[in-house]
Amino acid sequence: MNYNDYKSVAKKVSKEVLFDGILNRELCKDEHSAFMEEINKRGLQLELSEAIANNNARKGSVIDSAKDLPQQDLFNIILYNIDNFTEEELIVFKNEANQRGLQAELSVLLNEKAKSDKEFQDKAANSSDNIGDLLNTFQEHMFSVSPGLKEKVEAAEKKSRANRIVGVVLLLMGVLLLYKTGGSTISFGVTALGIFFIVRGILK
Repeated sequence: MNYNDYKSVAKKVSKEVLFDGILNRELCKDEHSAFMEEINKRGLQLELSEAIANNNARKGSVIDSAKDLPQQDLFNIILYNIDNFTEEELIVFKNEANQRGLQAELSVLLNEKAKSDKEFQDKAANSSDNIGDLLNTFQEHMFSVSPGLKEKVEAAEKKSRANRIVGVVLLLMGVLLLYKTGGSTISFGVTALGIFFIVRGILK
């Protein structure tokens, strides 16, 4: 996709999708420029600044609580970086894992995830353009690489973090569909639904 493609996408998506792109995704230069241009056109600069401040405060509280995180949550942050921490911020969690003597276990998980990610990329690249197949491929991949994700998805209404995990899964599905379909209605729908779950999880 080029700048004009990203500009076209930015015009169609909701404010929440624009904000999430800026806050939680690693956008390429053209995509970031297109999103910021659309935010400026809609007069959302102040709201974006507030969202960035709130997001940074939330991430700061997670960093501060690193020592109190359950082992699985600590691993999930390092492995999947759902909150889009910087490399410097992730060092806090990696150091905590080292202090708990979890280096060997974490290394195994990182290697397994790298292998699984590569297998998924190859499978997705060779898959058909059938939307259902793509969704199933992505869901199977997420369930295989994320310990306990399936159970968390099934209990999404009970825990705020589960809502956020579901939201991330749907958001990534939407991004994949945007790439494969060039911006179909279902891709925007899946992306918007992902944003909804993430926002609901944060609010809870």
